[in-house]
Amino acid sequence: MINHFGDLLAFVKVADSQSFTQTAERLGMSRSAVGKCIARLEENLAPVWCIAPPVLCV
Repeated sequence: MINHFGDLLAFVKVADSQSFTQTAERLGMSRSAVGKCIARLEENLAPVWCIAPPVLCV
């Protein structure tokens, strides 16, 4: 399913910092490259999100 560990790492770093710019600087990438990582991750996980049952977060 997820073929790129770097994509997942970029997602975690963006979620942690809430900044594509900070993530790019920390990972030594451009903001565009970070955005492409996130886009690839979304594309790879979209089928999973569509079939997963809804989860109630309490």
